[in-house]
Amino acid sequence: MKSKINNIRVMVMVLMSFIITLPVLAQTSGQAAVSDKAQPGSKSDVQAEAKTARTFTAAQEKGIKEIDRRIESLTNLSTRVTEMKNVSTEQKALIDKAVQTLIKELSGLKTVIETTASSTELKKSLEAIPQNYRIYALVMPQIHIIVANDRIISIADMLLALSAKLA
Repeated sequence: MKSKINNIRVMVMVLMSFIITLPVLAQTSGQAAVSDKAQPGSKSDVQAEAKTARTFTAAQEKGIKEIDRRIESLTNLSTRVTEMKNVSTEQKALIDKAVQTLIKELSGLKTVIETTASSTELKKSLEAIPQNYRIYALVMPQIHIIVANDRIISIADMLLALSAKLA
């Protein structure tokens, strides 16, 4: 029994000494890390700058790719709108004008992303793509509904013509 109590005392003493020295160890290792970064041109500093530059470039490329994808989708949609048969030319012109305005705004944002040198400005621009230009969530579904409606009317007309021939 006495040996168990002595073992527990020893473990408590070791644990206490470890807890007391832990902040000291943390301070000295933190100072070493700061002194390494304080030296200009050190290997870790150069690697960090290179990683930051790669991340910045990758973010720019991703933003440009997303904008190009949206512009391509809008261009294809604009082509489908011009092929509609049962919609007036005024309605086609209105839809096409809205699509062209979005394409122009996206092209402007693409230019901003390509020319920006600030990471905060790049971040704002990248966040604006899905937030301000909700092409896939709002614009395209609305225009797809209009195009589908036009196609339904065309098919109904073809079925009426066919029923007249069969009768």
